[in-house]
Amino acid sequence: MKIYLDDDLRGFSPSRLKVLSDEMSSAGVDLQYQVYSRNGAMNVTTRYAQNRRMYLDGNFRIDTNGLPELWLISFDVINNRIDTTPTELRSFQYQLLRRVVNFAEKVGIYRINYFVTRTDSGQHKNMCVSAEETMQICKELGFKESTRCGSDSSQLHFVKTLLSY
Repeated sequence: MKIYLDDDLRGFSPSRLKVLSDEMSSAGVDLQYQVYSRNGAMNVTTRYAQNRRMYLDGNFRIDTNGLPELWLISFDVINNRIDTTPTELRSFQYQLLRRVVNFAEKVGIYRINYFVTRTDSGQHKNMCVSAEETMQICKELGFKESTRCGSDSSQLHFVKTLLSY
């Protein structure tokens, strides 16, 4: 019964943020968080992003209405330098997304919902990985493409179920 009364199940508590920080630091990434909405949502960015070749800028949510789900509303890897190769950018995004999956497994998240916005190349010139590349990364990490939750032509929705109850 203690597990169900624990506030850690209800969002981005300090203990959950520590798990995420530890996971990301193993990839050499130090994150800063802006938690809001009763710990149910947060903006995430790489600490000292302006000094990095590439960095993460994202928005995560935890939904606890039913089994706990992590929603990656935005998970953008931004390129800060002209000498960064597409292979480096793709590898960085893969590493970060894999670390988020590890985090979710460690804290008992049931499912990850990841939304990818399709953009034209001129709209976000600093965005590193195309929607097509991101689709491939998702498939490599075991995500499935979904049509639920209002996906449309400008947005792709991927789902990865972590725990089976």
